[in-house]
Amino acid sequence: MTSDLAPPVARPQPPRPRALRLSAGFWFAACLAGVIALVATMLDGDALRADLTATATADNPSSSLATIEDGVRITILVVLGAVTLLVVSTLVWTVLLLRRRSWARWALLVTGVLTLFAVDVAQSLVAGGGRVDRIAFVAQAGLVALGLITLWARSTRTWLRARET
Repeated sequence: MTSDLAPPVARPQPPRPRALRLSAGFWFAACLAGVIALVATMLDGDALRADLTATATADNPSSSLATIEDGVRITILVVLGAVTLLVVSTLVWTVLLLRRRSWARWALLVTGVLTLFAVDVAQSLVAGGGRVDRIAFVAQAGLVALGLITLWARSTRTWLRARET
């Protein structure tokens, strides 16, 4: 069979807007800073545990050592686990956003706000230890803030809407 009709041509995809590429760069850099902060915190884990144990003992001198050690362990696991979960979530949402899933913008907004809170808690938790982990947490917060700002550019919204139509 032959036909005189031209074969269907796929619509060319418009390139990603510069604001979106910049935002994605901030998000990926924030994830890298978060990983660096987590690794530095784990490498300095003994000093962190000793510092938190001393603080908890001073605040609650009547508590048993086992109770304080459990509280310190749970505190570290919850804070660092939350940051780890948020870093992984940020990576997933950023990749989905680059694949033109417009809802991923909202997921990044929520994840970004939660990350700012978790990083604030984490950097105050490691305040007595080494400087690398605290600096990396502060850098992560700054990069998340920049990612949030650039995420809502008009060009990004237009590019994401073009997929829906």
